[in-house]
Amino acid sequence: MKRTQKNKKTTHKNKFKNLILTPRKELFTNMSAHHIVKGLTPYLYKFSDNINNPKGKLFVACRVLDNVKNTKPHVSYHSHSVDQMYMWIGNKKNLKGLKVEVFLGDENYILNSPVAVYIPAGIKHSHRYIKGSGFFIGILVTNGKSYNEVTKNV
Repeated sequence: MKRTQKNKKTTHKNKFKNLILTPRKELFTNMSAHHIVKGLTPYLYKFSDNINNPKGKLFVACRVLDNVKNTKPHVSYHSHSVDQMYMWIGNKKNLKGLKVEVFLGDENYILNSPVAVYIPAGIKHSHRYIKGSGFFIGILVTNGKSYNEVTKNV
């Protein structure tokens, strides 16, 4: 009799359990260059960092955005010694629903979700939320270091 995935028994010995990461909800003000602004929740969810994934090489954080309107930048201009990816995912059909302004070097861009921005190491950057609801995801290749260790205020 052929076994299908549906009735296949799941077994494990926990040898990969450390690869399953539970995010922590934290104030983002303990991160370099970040500060509280009116109209924006001061929390984010850290899915992977040097605390819950000390052997990992990625910092991954998510912020929930709920009906934001013309916020000031919550993060000062800064750069990293590592590459970073910003991603915005709206909560409407086809991942639309967020409008943001991104500052890269001496240029700024108005962007609509879904969208990602790749930021090479050393590029000064910041962003602000113009309007909408959805999620911001930030990913850095930290190679086991903390966010603050790879961040420089400029």
